[in-house]
Amino acid sequence: MYVSSDDSVDTADDDSGHRASDMTDCLAKLVTKHNITRHALNDLLSILRVHGHDLPKDAHSIMKTPRTVTLVQKCGGQFVYFGLKRGILDILAQVDKMIMSVNLFVNVGGLPLFKSSGLEFWPVMCSFDKYDPFVVPLYCGFGKPKRVYTFLEQFVDEYNKLVEHGIDYHGAVIPVCIKAFICDAPARSFIRGIKGHMSYDARECCIIKGTKKDFRTVFTSRESYPLRTDETFADFGYKDHQVYISPLVNYNIA
Repeated sequence: MYVSSDDSVDTADDDSGHRASDMTDCLAKLVTKHNITRHALNDLLSILRVHGHDLPKDAHSIMKTPRTVTLVQKCGGQFVYFGLKRGILDILAQVDKMIMSVNLFVNVGGLPLFKSSGLEFWPVMCSFDKYDPFVVPLYCGFGKPKRVYTFLEQFVDEYNKLVEHGIDYHGAVIPVCIKAFICDAPARSFIRGIKGHMSYDARECCIIKGTKKDFRTVFTSRESYPLRTDETFADFGYKDHQVYISPLVNYNIA
């Protein structure tokens, strides 16, 4: 069969473009797996381009790094939502073995940016197995987010959907669940809707009143006190202990 020279050129171009795309994907996975810096990747791309490989000049093109993020005014500051499923899939793409389930550890906490102002970051970070944590939502403002409902709304809503449907990955449905929240005392009070750890009614496991001793709140008693229950907590039954009903209660997390 006769093949014109134009057809031959088109086929070669298509094949070359396909090979370049494959190499770009491989480099992106290599960078993520070994935490290669952007400067190191730029140097590597420069060497590969000198040796005839048709590759981008900058690491941003390899990693498909978004140039901008969509910020919204929320919770009294600026808010961006990156996505829970997206973060999990990014980790799964780096893993050589098949993951049977995703058991999440969730960290919530405030991070002051400057000593001279009250500007803070409040991320919700997730991790599973021994892989690096990833940020799901991120809030930036003066002090903590104004409303915990608004702050956690997208996170708990997406989590609920993943619990119901799992993650479809390479034909397998991977179940997702939260194993634990890891927070400091102020963040724990914030997301659970309970009084701060210095309060007389701060004890979470049982109904006991604290006292002041040496300018500290202490719980010193040999008596047995009733344990708090999930059911009463969900019904807002501990008026001295709870400030508001946590949005985590609706998903049987808190």
